[in-house]
Amino acid sequence: YRSTHFNAPGGKEHPLIHQYLKEGGIKYIDTALIKKEHQGLGKYKTTLNYTGKHNNLGQLYMVRNVVFEPTDHEHNDWVGYTLEQVATAFRWNKPAVISSHRVNFCGHIDAANRRKGIDALQLLLKKMIARWPDIEFMAANELGESIDKETK
Repeated sequence: YRSTHFNAPGGKEHPLIHQYLKEGGIKYIDTALIKKEHQGLGKYKTTLNYTGKHNNLGQLYMVRNVVFEPTDHEHNDWVGYTLEQVATAFRWNKPAVISSHRVNFCGHIDAANRRKGIDALQLLLKKMIARWPDIEFMAANELGESIDKETK
């Protein structure tokens, strides 16, 4: 199947490529809340984005507002930290768009890394379902379709 969602590595794509993405079928673009777009010659333009914002081509922007990196040592309680962020998103009547990297669930170098990440994910999902029994989980393209349906 063809992708309808685009996430640039490091979120560093320039808007000039959005036309080509649109021609390739991309409807939804993962982007940063505050994005510095390189303009050339050391100049940058800062743009403010939010989930639900459309660009001039009609593509929908989606901003990740929750972080879950259970194998990172920045927090001792990633599950609790992530639950707080989800609660904040829901309090503002926004979807919780979770950012997580595959390194949290890989065990090629260290199998304990995979176990730690998967265990934390299972606990997070159980706690989310217990706290919000009517919660819905969906892929980015499904969220984009849902938002587009509501705004049209």
